[in-house]
Amino acid sequence: MSSNIYGHLSAGYIKLKGKVGRVFSSRYPNEGEWLVNHCSYDFGLDVGADDDDEPLYCLPIAVYDDSPGSGFGLLTSCLLLRPYEDEEGGFVRVGIMTVALDSKEILPEELQWVYDFSV
Repeated sequence: MSSNIYGHLSAGYIKLKGKVGRVFSSRYPNEGEWLVNHCSYDFGLDVGADDDDEPLYCLPIAVYDDSPGSGFGLLTSCLLLRPYEDEEGGFVRVGIMTVALDSKEILPEELQWVYDFSV
């Protein structure tokens, strides 16, 4: 087993365009309100990314229906980002987030735009 915590990826970048919005402005729980069989949202930060209190931003990248296999229903996958200091308008990915689209009302206010954008 390798001691490299990032796997085979060692460097590089991708250019993506889309709607980016601020989702958390302070310390945050990593999962939302419990629904029937899943949380309203959950996220994971990369190793070392949780050492920082900087705000997180979100780029929704996929909407999919997970109900055939798990019964979760409609979900949105997002990249979690932090601003990149060396490039204006640039961001660095620091994690991933999944937002359930069951009900907008149960999502924190900071995530309701993700629901609006996705449905």
